[in-house]
Amino acid sequence: PLTYYHSLSFAPSAQKDFSQYVTGWTSGYGVKEAIAWLEKRTVESPIAVGIRQDSGNPEDAAVLYLSQHPNILFFSLAGPTDLPVVFEKTNGLPIYFISRGKQLAGLEKHLKEVTRFKKPLDEEFVGIYLMSF
Repeated sequence: PLTYYHSLSFAPSAQKDFSQYVTGWTSGYGVKEAIAWLEKRTVESPIAVGIRQDSGNPEDAAVLYLSQHPNILFFSLAGPTDLPVVFEKTNGLPIYFISRGKQLAGLEKHLKEVTRFKKPLDEEFVGIYLMSF
């Protein structure tokens, strides 16, 4: 329960864990909203969705919820060198990228932010970007 973890936040050793894993940059806040936002885009036509090759949220949640979605072509990227293969495989589909804050796998010049879902206690967020080549 969040209130239990919040009470632990007064202990210095637990405060950092609380802010990082319960409400901060690797927490699940914003992940459900980002997944729902992307799923709405599949009502009219399929889309492609990419993430960085990383573990934690939102990457692990995206793998869990989107990799088996029938109208989403899902992939992970190590960086810009993966883009030619991605654009070939997506065959004209709109391509979205889910980020953990500003961690964009070196793809900054290929991404345009379309929305973000803020974490509750700091400036971190889950971002969704439209990708271009």
